[in-house]
Amino acid sequence: MNTRPLYPLFILLILLVAACNKQPIDVPQAAEITKAEREELGAHLLQIIRQNPGSYPLLPDTGAYSTVYDFVQTLYNQVTVQMRLDLDAPPENRWNRDRPWQVFILDRDAAADAFVLPGGDFFITTGFLKSMEQEYELYYLLAFEADLMHENFLFDKMISAYNTLNYQALARGAAQSNGITAVEVLKDTEDLAFDENEVRQLDALTVPVICETSVYRADGVNGILQNDTEIVNFWLQKRMNYAGRAMTVTGLAEENGACGLLRTNGAYEERVLGILE
Repeated sequence: MNTRPLYPLFILLILLVAACNKQPIDVPQAAEITKAEREELGAHLLQIIRQNPGSYPLLPDTGAYSTVYDFVQTLYNQVTVQMRLDLDAPPENRWNRDRPWQVFILDRDAAADAFVLPGGDFFITTGFLKSMEQEYELYYLLAFEADLMHENFLFDKMISAYNTLNYQALARGAAQSNGITAVEVLKDTEDLAFDENEVRQLDALTVPVICETSVYRADGVNGILQNDTEIVNFWLQKRMNYAGRAMTVTGLAEENGACGLLRTNGAYEERVLGILE
């Protein structure tokens, strides 16, 4: 007669049943991450930037530099006015109208770079500001980056690197999620690259925004493309060019009724270049 105890077999059976009944983790799709959660994620990433001045040296919004901040912020408010209202979205999933989309200037002269966080906060380097000459160039850049965030290009690209559960945890203030730190997510967000097809789509979205919100020429990216300064243009490396881009953007502007004629009124020279240089 077999007198061996049956306890090990009983325990194994319980474990097998539990494993069979275990439900898979429900990972939300990008569309299920609300705009409020994206704003919270952006706020958490902004906090990390503020806490790391060595990696993210913010130009102080004081003294003469306040003039630069005011100028860029005013243009950014103008270009994003309809996006922030978000009238095309369901009322329960719109951007918070009471939360401003802020401009931050990074004290980096050696690089032309710009990026946007989930929720709309915009970052640009002093080197990029110095490399431009006229307001219509900056206006295009602001509209392009705002569209990148508002039209979900940014978040769709972000979730190709990490899943949505990671972002939800970080949005709630976690320092890390499943071994992924918020610092890593911030750096990856700053360095996100968009291919030629995505940039084409964004150009097509950007031109109408400029036409609807300003009297500037809608082909300001052409000035950025023609820039011949020696600084590294990281922005153009991440927002990849395509053949005939200048002609394409000019054509898009003409399709929108040749909107706007203004390239500059001298304010950029006085309120940006005259202070930063």
